[in-house]
Amino acid sequence: MTILHTGGCRCGAIIFEASADPFYTSYCHCTDCRRASGAPVAAFVGFLAEHVTFRGEASIYGKFPISRSFCATCGAPIAYRDARIEDQVFFMLGAMDHPERYPPTVHGYVSEQLPLDFCGCRSTLRRGRVMCCRMLGLLVADLQQPTGSLHF
Repeated sequence: MTILHTGGCRCGAIIFEASADPFYTSYCHCTDCRRASGAPVAAFVGFLAEHVTFRGEASIYGKFPISRSFCATCGAPIAYRDARIEDQVFFMLGAMDHPERYPPTVHGYVSEQLPLDFCGCRSTLRRGRVMCCRMLGLLVADLQQPTGSLHF
């Protein structure tokens, strides 16, 4: 039995569902995805469009052949579509209700990937994860707060 895959924007104005399992999960390192997401790397989960339904009206921005949908109310990025593969929808992993169910398995556009130490520090490996000194400093500062917690 296929589980229903759901997600939406931050304010709830846009909700989507997919009635079939995804065929693709990835990280994308391209400049366009970085700018669209505001993050050093974007993550997506892809579904066939015939299995996807939307509630609410998303705003669209893009340069052919790519179009990106987002919520005009809260600004949350929702998905992107490529006119060259119009039967597919790629949701931002963070827009999924349960993003932990969709671990990315592929890295796209690695030729555009930011260097590992893009913040200018010497990155370090802790418990199997790359942590830069700035991140470690933020985590240490968080631990000093009475309600702070550290999750690796």
